[in-house]
Amino acid sequence: MVQFTQGDNPACGHFLLSPNNSAGWHGNQCVLYAAGLFGLGMMLFTWLHGAVWVTYFCGAELACLFCGLWRVSRDCARQELVILTPDKVIIQKGHESLEQEWHFQRFQTQIHIAEPQPEGHLHGDVAFCYRQHAVHLGAFLGDEERAQLISQLRRLVGDYRRSYLQR
Repeated sequence: MVQFTQGDNPACGHFLLSPNNSAGWHGNQCVLYAAGLFGLGMMLFTWLHGAVWVTYFCGAELACLFCGLWRVSRDCARQELVILTPDKVIIQKGHESLEQEWHFQRFQTQIHIAEPQPEGHLHGDVAFCYRQHAVHLGAFLGDEERAQLISQLRRLVGDYRRSYLQR
């Protein structure tokens, strides 16, 4: 999901990029509880019928399910924030708190947009480049969201050129 907030200046603003998370953590917990109850029921049923080894496999299956669901929920909680001011580009990445941060001078920062591959299954790449550093954004975005991000960035770059570079 791409959320754009316009700044005080038409050439400034910030983008908040996050993956689509339709179920949320609460929905994922409901799925985990339902699978857990089913697994516990199967464990109890097999244990009462003397198939003790099956109970161990049901427990291992529940542990694997929990770990996989936790990982997917954590990936859905990540966010990327891009702040564009007249002088700086600030990029912040993290899951629920700030984990990585970059500060670039806006005048010397380039935005590289790679075209999507002709096969159609590989998305175009968006990266902010400053000297030797390249920060890739929105690897989790869909095609429509990526197109929205690119059009907003192009508009902001055009406004920046008109406002600051043609003086």
